[in-house]
Amino acid sequence: MQLSERWNKVWNNLVERILLRLVSERVMQSLIWRHRDTLDALIERNRRDRPVVYGSQNRLHVDATAVVNNALFNTLGGDIHVGPHAFFGPEVCLLTGTHDMHKRDTERQESGGGRSGRDIVVGRGVWLAARAMVIGPATIGDHAVVGAGAVVTGDVEPGAFYAGVPARKIRDIEWPESVDQKERDQGLETGDWRRET
Repeated sequence: MQLSERWNKVWNNLVERILLRLVSERVMQSLIWRHRDTLDALIERNRRDRPVVYGSQNRLHVDATAVVNNALFNTLGGDIHVGPHAFFGPEVCLLTGTHDMHKRDTERQESGGGRSGRDIVVGRGVWLAARAMVIGPATIGDHAVVGAGAVVTGDVEPGAFYAGVPARKIRDIEWPESVDQKERDQGLETGDWRRET
């Protein structure tokens, strides 16, 4: 008799779990269907607000004070270093990967990545405006500004404004003396901040 009672208890418990799971799945499907527009908007907002890393995240080094928004980082061909207080506009791309243009079809597709030496360094206080693209190897000097939609294919001088396709130097940024003195007082002189990350 005890065995029969235990069996009934196990059976009822099992049936109860199965029914609960089926009802839960049906309720979740109903909720998702009813609120799909809200969920789609939430997913889209998260997609827009988070950076995307294509390649190894171990090759990406972003200072804790940097603001990268929804940047795309391609680390297939080198490391990317983003310095302190650097900030990016929306949809900025930093690309270290490349493909062999002398190959065709799948050979060209498969020729990307696996290389190194196409590193990108974004210096202290750099501003990369909306949809700027940096193709490595490249170094963006401290406190430089890269204009919206510019395509950087080499080095950018510190404290300079670059814009265009391909990006070229427009002018040096003139700093008031008080800015230089403030940096010296705070110990923010240009140095190798990459050692700190």
